Amino acid sequence: GRCCCSNPRQFPPLDRSLRCSSGAKSSRWCGASFPREMRLSLALIILQFDGSLRQPSDRLKGLAMDPKRLGIGIGTCSAALLSCDGELINLTSKQIPPFPGLTSAHAEYEGLLLGLGTLLASVREDSRCSRELKTRAHLCGSPAITVQGDCKAVIDQMNYKSKPRMMETNFKQAVDLKDRIEKECNCAQGDGNFTISFEHIPREMNTLCDEACQQAACEKQHEAELALWDLIQKYQSSHSKTNNGPRKSKQKLNLSSLLKEALNSPLICSSARISFVCELTDLAMDAKDTATLRDASGFFFEMSRRWPKLYYLDDSNQRLKMTFKAVGRDVKRLSEVQPGKRKKQQGLTKLEGDELAANLQVLTLVFGINKRQPYYLNL
Repeated sequence: GRCCCSNPRQFPPLDRSLRCSSGAKSSRWCGASFPREMRLSLALIILQFDGSLRQPSDRLKGLAMDPKRLGIGIGTCSAALLSCDGELINLTSKQIPPFPGLTSAHAEYEGLLLGLGTLLASVREDSRCSRELKTRAHLCGSPAITVQGDCKAVIDQMNYKSKPRMMETNFKQAVDLKDRIEKECNCAQGDGNFTISFEHIPREMNTLCDEACQQAACEKQHEAELALWDLIQKYQSSHSKTNNGPRKSKQKLNLSSLLKEALNSPLICSSARISFVCELTDLAMDAKDTATLRDASGFFFEMSRRWPKLYYLDDSNQRLKMTFKAVGRDVKRLSEVQPGKRKKQQGLTKLEGDELAANLQVLTLVFGINKRQPYYLNL
């Protein structure tokens, strides 16, 4: 009967007043617009669900994801059990494992299945949901449980107004859970009139589940960033042990593979990607890894060309664009260094090296991430 959310206070209170465009309240039932006694007779438990399939959100306002590096997205779903007076009973969310063909419809159905599964478990055990159903069953006509969602396609399919087609498997699972819940409640109630109805609500009335989905997506994104950062730290520690140890062991990690992960991971936002590339470029300069420097210079040149399309806020001075271009030029010169050449043709001068270090420091400060604190806590 407890809320599954670790900090339920971070979610805004539900606004269940449904208003039309003129500002007047609609005559359609919307939860709080009816007196408490009338709402008791309409629905004992309200189940709200939501599913989301979104691209990683960037911590830097105005910076979008590179279309060349877009993946399927981060799939999340959530479900909330509410009492008849709008009080939160249970809130749960989860991340959906990615698979080819994952769509937002799959995410919505996963949210519905999550909510129905949670409701079935609550009905079977001695929880607050079960006690509320049993104590107020005599006030309930039909329906006793209202399932609300902002995806009209899923609601219409559950009301048998449209065919599920590609979602036939998820539809059958949801219907099976619905029948099992009705059977459990009818056995407990004894009159056999217990049913579940499905209702479509606007997105504005489903803010609780939407916030839960957004937080789950941010957690998944932060986990991906932490995983890459830990690999970089592991490379640094193994590299130092290799240099100081008595024997040189084979390293499973190398800068090229880490840079490839930073460039191609669809779970990393643009600002974190830039920060990781700057970190790996600095390591490649120390290790004199020309292959990694060559790939990094290509990334900086690409960011310089695509910066006006990725950053949609006003950037009239174009300072970051010129910084990307300067870093790409200097890193490319370092990648072209070959042994045996004359000293004048090797690398950068001390002034140019200091300028490159300063530019990398600027990019790190602008796009740097807090490696140990999820940024979504400050949204």
